[in-house]
Amino acid sequence: EPTSHLDVHHQFEVLELLRRLNREKGTTILATFHDINLAASYCSRTILLDGGRLSAQGTPAEVLTADRLASVYKARAWVGKDPYLGRPLFLFAPGDRDGQDRTIPSRPSSGKTLRKEQ
Repeated sequence: EPTSHLDVHHQFEVLELLRRLNREKGTTILATFHDINLAASYCSRTILLDGGRLSAQGTPAEVLTADRLASVYKARAWVGKDPYLGRPLFLFAPGDRDGQDRTIPSRPSSGKTLRKEQ
């Protein structure tokens, strides 16, 4: 995990260096991420594991869907677009563990919370 324990500035610095090595020298980069936002921003291919088993593989857009992330992480998930950079943006909130739909509506009714309404 190349960016664990680094502050945000250094995370970007390391990942930009890896990106340059890949593009300029053709170096294959294999990395583990727990930060879904960084993985989606810097990886051309992703593998998502669920309990140590392959859940999905492909491009970030193919693999990192709200439904799949909600199922794997047992949390409510929202996938949107960063309004400044245009990159995918992922948000998570505590969710039910009963197998029910855990995706966060695109527009929560209150507009201020990601909590599930009772």
